[in-house]
Amino acid sequence: MFMGLLLVGCLALSASAATISWGASPDESTGKVLGYKVYYSTTSFSVLPSDADTNTAFTTVTVPAGQTSVTLNNLTGGKTYYVTVAAYGANNMQSPPSNVLSFIPGVKPTAPSNLRIVAAP
Repeated sequence: MFMGLLLVGCLALSASAATISWGASPDESTGKVLGYKVYYSTTSFSVLPSDADTNTAFTTVTVPAGQTSVTLNNLTGGKTYYVTVAAYGANNMQSPPSNVLSFIPGVKPTAPSNLRIVAAP
């Protein structure tokens, strides 16, 4: 089990793109983390569903270890998006997801009020 992540920011670049950033997993330094999965949706959620990898309401972007930001493109201006990030390792083992951040492409985001740090038991 990995340590959880803290989603730290969103910069809405335009009405169709936004850059999401997060803190690196502490487990990355041990080589246990192979990368990160960024899940986003226009459907509101507070907890990432267990079927997010196959749920058609979610888009998943995979980024390699060492990268702690990604630009999401082809977004629809005026729609609210919800995003969370999880680290993954061998056999697709995954950390608890980060806090959920919401944003509207093209609109300056406000600081999230639900920040939390999740640690493995």
